[in-house]
Amino acid sequence: MTGTPNTLLVFFSRSGENLWDGGRRTLEIGNTKRVAGMIAERIECDIFEITAADPYSDEFDSVDQRSAQELRDNARPAIAGELPDVGKYERIIVGSPVWHAELPMILRTFFDETNGLAGKDVYPFVTFTGGAGAALSEVAAACPQATVHQGLPVRGEDVDNAGEDVDAWVAVEFHGEEL
Repeated sequence: MTGTPNTLLVFFSRSGENLWDGGRRTLEIGNTKRVAGMIAERIECDIFEITAADPYSDEFDSVDQRSAQELRDNARPAIAGELPDVGKYERIIVGSPVWHAELPMILRTFFDETNGLAGKDVYPFVTFTGGAGAALSEVAAACPQATVHQGLPVRGEDVDNAGEDVDAWVAVEFHGEEL
């Protein structure tokens, strides 16, 4: 583990039925949570998992319909529990799945409720099946007063083999190494 004080890793993830190589697969632990765990093994940080006050279903079709409606409505789904005090951190790592080629609307709730992480160094990562879409650039748009660093996209089906990509991202973004 590396010494990177004042870092908060915030992520939203969903277990249950997911798209997988053209079919479906049930995940006990969501892909984003798995990548968050890999990052946490490499960087000293506090961790906060975003959960919905109205939990998402384990069934893919239900989540797909709900998330599409949230997107159409520009909804801000409520987050369960109290958010961490982001003011005490210099660096915020933000992880999310990609739904409908965008960030889930619950991430917009997080950004709204934390003033777009103004003044922070923000390090996004996403997991996806069909493509990362505009999700990484959405973080910069949602956080205009933050310094948003290069993001890490990880294909969901490749999470088991993402360790080297995570290592490279951590080396560049947190240690200033060039690859």
